[in-house]
Parts: sequence; structure tokens; C-alpha cells
Amino acid sequence: MEKQTQQRIIFLDILRIFAFLSVLIGHKFYEHLSSIMGDHSTHITLREIIKRIMPFYSGGGTGVVVFFLVSGYIITQVLMKESTSSFMIKRIFRIYPLYVFAILLETTLNYMVDGIPIPGMSTLIPRLTLTGDFFGTPYALADVEWTLRIEILFYVFMVFLKICAWKQNILWVFPIIYFLATVFLQAFGPFTTAPALATGYITLYMPFLFIGSIFFLLEKKLANSSLGILCILYIAVSYLILIPKINPQFSHSHFMITACFLFTLAWMIRNKLAPSLPVIFLSNLTYAVYLFHNWLWDYIELLLKYLHADNAYILVEITALLFLFCYLAHITVERAGIKMGSYIDKKYKSWRKSASSQSLTNTPNENLI
Repeated sequence: MEKQTQQRIIFLDILRIFAFLSVLIGHKFYEHLSSIMGDHSTHITLREIIKRIMPFYSGGGTGVVVFFLVSGYIITQVLMKESTSSFMIKRIFRIYPLYVFAILLETTLNYMVDGIPIPGMSTLIPRLTLTGDFFGTPYALADVEWTLRIEILFYVFMVFLKICAWKQNILWVFPIIYFLATVFLQAFGPFTTAPALATGYITLYMPFLFIGSIFFLLEKKLANSSLGILCILYIAVSYLILIPKINPQFSHSHFMITACFLFTLAWMIRNKLAPSLPVIFLSNLTYAVYLFHNWLWDYIELLLKYLHADNAYILVEITALLFLFCYLAHITVERAGIKMGSYIDKKYKSWRKSASSQSLTNTPNENLI
């Protein structure tokens, strides 16, 4: 555990915890907190506190943007250290095992408990592969799947950049590439537009992954600082301009600015943050909580109401059982997937090395011809 602690980027762990708590509160506690805020029999101090922290959890939007910023940062860092093949193998086994488990469990419970028919392969395959945006496939996991679809597109985009540009040592122009990609999404979008999908989510939110990447490049002095800052400002301002046109229901929310401020603040004080086991423990649950919270919550609530009458502590009980399930999913399915990815990566590297050695051995020695 000590070795793992030393390898962590603590400011990212803290942001991941904030992000999943923001999403969880926004999805499952928002109505309860709103009712408290509007209840004049509640002390005004408590109501004022809830009002002040509202931008941090309203709709989970702040948490989602923080997720994207964190992902953009860490994926760029990982690509700097790993080969393209290692990155692809490890990310596949990092993302898909737990995700596929969540999809299959949700599908099974939907069928067994609610009688919802199992989707056909034309829906299930794009959903399981996170390619549903190209087929108009409705979201799963109570709609949280949309963020993972954007993540996968970002991985593909970054792998393409690594293959084409990384070895050419032109990282300093990456902010320009991100700017052009953002302009492309905005000029030819909004993406996506299928009836079953949220309008323009790729256009609006994929650029925040670029911002996270720029922060890493600027931190390591690998990109031009002026270009990086200008690109970040363009993405932020253009989002504020486009959101009322594409998703007007979010035009009265401050979650984008709030998320960018929190990420920037955490990044600025990153060297002053010390690792701790509770932070690492909660950070490790991020992915599982995100995948399961919005749909498994209802089944847990249904089970508790079946076992005993509804009571004042049911929200606490649901939350505790959700975290317990997510912990078990993390130490079993998620960790097994990560270990499998590392194992396959090592085997692939060994095979490549062996194949390369065999090729050199079989090459004729020109001096002997």
C-alpha cells in the first residue's frame, strides 16, 4: 500500500472523489436538499449553506466536467510514459470489464424485476462497446453511459495524435490541434443529434478533456503557454455561448465555471497535498460508484422497502449498501480487469521482443555473402 501511495497523484484523487460525490448528490439527494432549502421551518443557516453549495452538486454537472478535466490530464500523462500498444491494452481492460458487468447486471435486473425486454444485438453490441453514438443507441445505466462514450472517443483521438505527432516532438503545438478539433466539433456539429441521445454532448463536453491535457502539457513545459491559455479560454467562452443554443436547460447553471475553478485550484496547490489511505480508498471507488449509483440505487431502495417499512434512515441505508456493493465490484471485477490488462501487456511485449530477436537472427549477414 505504501508503494501505491507514493505513485498516486493526490490532487487528482481528491478531484475524483469530489466528482463522484457531486454526481451522486446531484442525482440522488438533490430533491431532498432542495426541499430542506425551501422549508422555512429549517434553520436559516442550514438553508443558506445548502444554497451556497448548490452549484457544486446541481444535476451533477460540476462533477462530470471535473471528471473530464481529470481524465484529459491523466491520459496525457499515461501516454507520455507508455507505448501506444500498452496504453490501448491497459485502457481496454481498465474500462470495459466493470462496464460490461454493470451493463449485463442492469439488463438482467431490468428483465427479472421490471419485465423490461432484453435489448436485441443491434442495441446491445453498440452499448457494450461504447459505440452507441454512431448508431443512435439509447443510453444505459440510467443515462450515465454518455460520458464513457466521449472518453472512448478521446482515447482514440489521443492515440492517433501519439502515432502521428508524438515522435515528431511537436507537443508545443498541441493546443493548436485541440483548438482546431474544438472548432471542428462546433462548426460541423452539434454532435450527437440522434433522437435517443442528448443533443450536442460531444461538441460541448469533449473539449474539457483537451483542457485537462493542456494543464499537464503546461505543467511539464511541453506546450507553448500562451497558446495553451488561449485555447483554454476559447473552450470556456465558446461553451458559455453555445450552451443556451444547444442545451438551453443548462444555461442558468454555473457548473462549468465551478468545475474549472476547482480543478485549477487543486492543480495550483497539488504539491501541498499529502497522500492518505482514506483518500486513496474513496478514489478507487470512483468508477464503480459512477457506473452503478444512478440505476442500482432504485433496486436497493426496492429491496429495503420490501424487507422493512420505509423509515427516516433509508437514504443512509441505501448509500451504505451502494458503497458496499461498489467496493466488492472494485476488488473483484475491476481489479481483475486491471491485472488481466497488465498480464496481456507483458505477454504482448514479450512476444514482440521475441519476434524482433527472431527477425534479427534470421537476417543474413551481408559480410558472409
